[in-house]
Amino acid sequence: MGSKEYVIEKMKAIGLRAATELQKEAPGMDGTQLVDREHDIPGFDPDKHQYLDWEAGQAVSDAGQVWQLVQPYDSTIYKDPPAQMRAQWGLCHTKNPDRAKPYVPPEGTSGLYMEGECCIAADGRVYRSKADNNAWPPEDAPEGWEELQQGN
Repeated sequence: MGSKEYVIEKMKAIGLRAATELQKEAPGMDGTQLVDREHDIPGFDPDKHQYLDWEAGQAVSDAGQVWQLVQPYDSTIYKDPPAQMRAQWGLCHTKNPDRAKPYVPPEGTSGLYMEGECCIAADGRVYRSKADNNAWPPEDAPEGWEELQQGN
């Protein structure tokens, strides 16, 4: 094995270890903590992972968002991504405006924005929710959001 292959194998091992440790901690983490460590979160892959074997609270990334498992399910049958399976996956939001994700409409109670959580609106600007259980995008309900300047 050449030095390049050796380095790649070592980096993969380090990444796997970080991802494994994160999944152990994920059930006790909030959205801000998970989004801050999203580089250690595995991508959603129902062919690789059987989500029936996962613990509620473990996390995946998909389509630029971080999702936390609400209830384990058989991913050999249900292969839809988290955005289409909101009863199984909860959308994570962050209070860190530098790590804000594009606004995603809540479904029922899944994905409601809590006070202090941030999003990127359709116009590309970053906003912070002023209230708990905020379901409206900033452009439709500006009174529920505070626009943040870069670096806030």
